[in-house]
Amino acid sequence: MVRRAAIVAGVVLSWCCVAGAPAAETEAPSGAATSATTRSSESIATLIAGLGDPDPVARDHASKAVWALGRDAEPGLQAAARGPNPEIARRARAILRDFDYGLYPDAPREVFTLLEQYRQGAPQEKRAAIVQLANQGVPGLRVLLKLREDERDPNWKLMISQALNPREHEVSVLMLANGQAAEVERMLERSAVDSPVAAQDYAALLYFKGTLKQTLAAMKSQPITAENAAMRVALARAAGDAPAAREAAEKSGNNDLLDSILVEQGDWKALAARIEAFPQRLLPAERVAFQCAFARLSGDRKAADAAAERLVDRARMAPQDAQPVAEDLFLNDYPDLAENMLLQQHEYLYASEFFATRLQFKEALDLPRQAAQNQPAEALKVKARTVGTLYFLGEAEQAAKMMDEVIAENSLRHDFATWVYLSEAAREAGLKDRADDLSARALAAAPQQQLQDERTMRLLDHLRLGNDGGATALRWWQFLARDMKEKPAIDRYRRLRAIMAGTLPAAEWDALSESAQRFGGEMAVGDRGAWQQNVTDALVAGRRIDLASQWITRLEESGGPVSLVYAGDFRASRQKDWPAAAHDYEQAWEHDRTRADALFLWGWALSQSGHAKEGAGRMAQARELPLGNETGRFELAEAMARHHLKDEVAKQYELILTLTEPRSYERNEALRRTAEDLATAGDNLAAAGRWDKAFLQNLTNLLSFQEPWANVVVPALIHKARALGQIKAGQVEAGLNEARLALTETPADADALIDLVNALDAAGHHKEADALYASQTALYHKLIETYPKSGPLHNQLAWAQVMCHRDLDDALKNGQRAVDLEPFSTASRDTLAEVFFARGDATAAAAQMQKCIELEPNVPRHRQQLARFRAAETQPTTRP
Repeated sequence: MVRRAAIVAGVVLSWCCVAGAPAAETEAPSGAATSATTRSSESIATLIAGLGDPDPVARDHASKAVWALGRDAEPGLQAAARGPNPEIARRARAILRDFDYGLYPDAPREVFTLLEQYRQGAPQEKRAAIVQLANQGVPGLRVLLKLREDERDPNWKLMISQALNPREHEVSVLMLANGQAAEVERMLERSAVDSPVAAQDYAALLYFKGTLKQTLAAMKSQPITAENAAMRVALARAAGDAPAAREAAEKSGNNDLLDSILVEQGDWKALAARIEAFPQRLLPAERVAFQCAFARLSGDRKAADAAAERLVDRARMAPQDAQPVAEDLFLNDYPDLAENMLLQQHEYLYASEFFATRLQFKEALDLPRQAAQNQPAEALKVKARTVGTLYFLGEAEQAAKMMDEVIAENSLRHDFATWVYLSEAAREAGLKDRADDLSARALAAAPQQQLQDERTMRLLDHLRLGNDGGATALRWWQFLARDMKEKPAIDRYRRLRAIMAGTLPAAEWDALSESAQRFGGEMAVGDRGAWQQNVTDALVAGRRIDLASQWITRLEESGGPVSLVYAGDFRASRQKDWPAAAHDYEQAWEHDRTRADALFLWGWALSQSGHAKEGAGRMAQARELPLGNETGRFELAEAMARHHLKDEVAKQYELILTLTEPRSYERNEALRRTAEDLATAGDNLAAAGRWDKAFLQNLTNLLSFQEPWANVVVPALIHKARALGQIKAGQVEAGLNEARLALTETPADADALIDLVNALDAAGHHKEADALYASQTALYHKLIETYPKSGPLHNQLAWAQVMCHRDLDDALKNGQRAVDLEPFSTASRDTLAEVFFARGDATAAAAQMQKCIELEPNVPRHRQQLARFRAAETQPTTRP
């Protein structure tokens, strides 16, 4: 054993000579071979004292021996570097300098060689060394970090930064996972000046260490420069010091950074002024969209109106921008202007997303005629979309005729989107068999090339098959295309729905599991884990936990970190087998020590299994591990959410908002989700403020809602929240203005009307509540007069009436008419039940809910409503 250690020490010291660390031609003393963990602080001090030995050979021996101790020698070396003996201090600093480069005894030999190549090589060799060091894992990346700090040539410094940028956060996380917090802090402190990524990580590290505010306070005595401004911004944001963050951003010379801080602080006037001063920084359409938004948010309606008109002009000059311009107009509260512009630019298919949604049925029904005249290439799709509007209005005969016409023509064209629109229309109309047939046709028509799979996924997502954008359903469809290749598409489609819903007959799951296993065996190794998870999910939905557990065992054997976390989730949530879950999470963590989610869940499972102290330590380490990285923190929050750790999730969202880069998808998602939580808790003003910021990036050309109608719904949601908050705060007139905006943008949103009317009533403003109710229900009455066969319109009016506690006699007529027109609509029967209950007839209400259960036996709400009504049947009820 001693002999093997001596050999290792000799190899290490030979690398050290290449790298320029302490070296001599004589052999290292035998003490250098001793394990560092066995060294006492006294023996380390003795070796360090040897750095000042009068004999130069002894000094070199001591240098090698101290260096070979690695990290255990650092505290003593740091003290010696500050000590009175100049020779000891010089040699201590030299060894510490190598440690700063990450050149410890366990560093790979290649790293030493590449460092020497960078120091001594020609330009071409230096460039090659940078590239190769970046591929050497943490040791190579640490050397690059130190080289960047020491390099004085700006060109080489830039080249090193380009190599480091994608990986430097990973270095910090891995070192932190290895317990090297002090080294990480020193490294980040140096790198934070050169790297925004390091600046965010440094701020996060200080936050968790508890020294953030005192570090920031010490820095305030130093001038803010362009070089240190990004770091000062990161520290100030993490400390919650908004003025300091803004001051540093203003002095940074970085326009994007300053814009981000101003958005974060909601200074819309300053942003409006900046966009006027620096118009060249954005593309033309984006620039005008943000001008409109900042003017709107700062209350400058005149400037917002002018910007909106410029947006319309932009669409005229650049017709290719018509759709993004329409989105900008919708998001900035100009829905009518957006719709008119779309018609002027002959964007009839895109316009069809909005007219019916906003109850503008006359305009919606005229779109096929206009498309046939001015945009024949899209006319068939527009007709397909109009089918759904006709069914909604109760014009079933006309709708069926139009559907048959579109089907006949598309049977020759096989246009994918047209089948999708028809299947959606049929499903919304309650024509299940017709919808299944059309969906199967769409899937059969979808080209099988990889590029087209995304379109298939969108269809599967539209058909509500899964909650992952259609990815799971697509894998099952590909499986069924092979497993049922002799069967018609409609049979494959119906089986797909049964698998995704977990409604296969119990006896069929075993055969499906065996076939799915064979299918997975033919997959590429990288795709197999996702498929195994999909099969497991289906088996769980089908209540075959026994088979699901067998698939979990296969996932555990595959050993990948994603699969292991999934397996741990199954063991924890489905089986409550906490030791097994902890083992899976631990294995995932050992595979990838950058995964804070695996580490946290390991600690959580340990706590659940009775190891509270150890578990708490793991969880605490995991909360710190992502540092200032938004992706890592978001993944951690998602893991916590899977296990319903609501408070933990909320903390991670707040950390994303303060510790991570101020402009990212994850930040916007954190804003959106925390806004939802605030609204649920009744803090609607704060919710509206966060939603304003969350959706601001949708004004860029890089980000759009998946569903176009969200461009109308989201602004209305924000106005409704702000209205509710203002009404609660006693700002009734301002609240009414916001309420009118919300209902103008989405007049079909009866729930918004209900919330607003009830809020006014609760605040004692019954007159205003009556006026708002009357103005909106007048629109519903008018539409019913025009389209008397529309069950949904009658249902919408009845729902508004009963939930606003007004006009209950008329609500009964409208609710009964809705059920008569659409006897298979559980929505209409639910409304009628609520009307009966409000009128004091709990028995009639229960009867309607019983019919809902017969129509939809798997919907929990129906049973909850039935229990509520039956509990009231024996109680005396006073009619409102």
